[in-house]
Amino acid sequence: MSDKTFLRKLGLNLPADSKGELADKARSAEDWYNWRIEMRNAYPIRYFLNEEFAPMFIWPVTMPLEYMKDWIRYRTTHRHHIVKTGEEPGYSDTGTRMFHSSFNLLKDFVEVEKAHMWQWCHIKGSKERELVGADAGIAYLKWEMSLCKDIDVQNSPECADHSQAHKAKEIYALYNWWVHSYPNRAEPFEGADWDKLHAMREEVYSTGHSMASHLDTPEMTELQDDLYARATKLEAAYSAEDTKMFIRLAKVREGLWT
Repeated sequence: MSDKTFLRKLGLNLPADSKGELADKARSAEDWYNWRIEMRNAYPIRYFLNEEFAPMFIWPVTMPLEYMKDWIRYRTTHRHHIVKTGEEPGYSDTGTRMFHSSFNLLKDFVEVEKAHMWQWCHIKGSKERELVGADAGIAYLKWEMSLCKDIDVQNSPECADHSQAHKAKEIYALYNWWVHSYPNRAEPFEGADWDKLHAMREEVYSTGHSMASHLDTPEMTELQDDLYARATKLEAAYSAEDTKMFIRLAKVREGLWT
């Protein structure tokens, strides 16, 4: 039983604030600051028991044990210093691994860390706690985005580019691109026209001459040149898009914490 659960059973938990919101409500950093001031002034004894007693008297005893447990955990089951790319087994160059590992970290951030925050902010047994994984992570991001109803409001600290709401909006956009848009992009060297070229080659080439390009008809040569030109252009567009999104991810990296 946690210390706050024990205090709740004794009726010494902190009551709702002046807005009618309980202490376990998810809040912005500014809202937490104002809540602490209000609670400390209105209920000094309860605030001390709920918020200050444990850090002063309990944590000095329990924290060394936690540090020891973490030392073992971070070298066995929770090896955060090892980054996974999320790719299928096989060779990939350094640039590709760097790109995939960065966005795979973003995916884990939303589906694991933000999901945990959503669970932590809602009481056990509530309807909100039924959300898990990606659904919970996205729900938490949407709550963060709601902290600023209008992201374009001028001269508003809540809606500035460095605000929690703005960072959540950017993380949400990058996550959706990586999970939904990126894997569903058309393959440059696949499609109906490529199938048509392959069918023409099967009809013209004899067995054992799969690479006999000197047998290509003018129509096949023209189609192949057009397909390669389109594929090269599409690959360049994808590369530019990847770089753009990679830069956006780098710019929001300071918001990737919980």
